[in-house]
Amino acid sequence: MEPIDLGSVMPVLLSIVGPGVGAVYTYFATRSARADKALADLGKRIDELDKRVGKLEGEMAHLPNKDLITELRLALAKLEGTVGALNERVGGVAHTVGLIDESLRREVVR
Repeated sequence: MEPIDLGSVMPVLLSIVGPGVGAVYTYFATRSARADKALADLGKRIDELDKRVGKLEGEMAHLPNKDLITELRLALAKLEGTVGALNERVGGVAHTVGLIDESLRREVVR
């Protein structure tokens, strides 16, 4: 014997029992359908959010971590020191070139 499908039998039974019971059945059936639709909509939103989180995780994988940032800071500090030392040397060379230029101009004028 096959099980009875209450969804197909209920409307017939409710029409026999009375219209008040039919209204109650309709209320609960409609409420259940709305809940099912709300759950389906919620499932879609969760799927969309899952995709967005996946994209964010993929992008975050390419960003530098704290160890790399620390290495960059150290490299920049070292570079700053090197540039400072070069600046002092270039300043000395510029001063020497200025003295040579001044000396040569004096000799030309004589």
